[in-house]
Amino acid sequence: MSIVLYHHPFSRAATVVWMLEEIGVPYDLRYVDLMAAPTRR
Repeated sequence: MSIVLYHHPFSRAATVVWMLEEIGVPYDLRYVDLMAAPTRR
């Protein structure tokens, strides 16, 4: 089982990616388009 991390390259998720790499936890990276209609508010 791995963590699913939803992220955008210019968000704070980059810090979480770094931390997961450092501690060796498996994760699945999913890109979120912040300008797409469903995520935009």
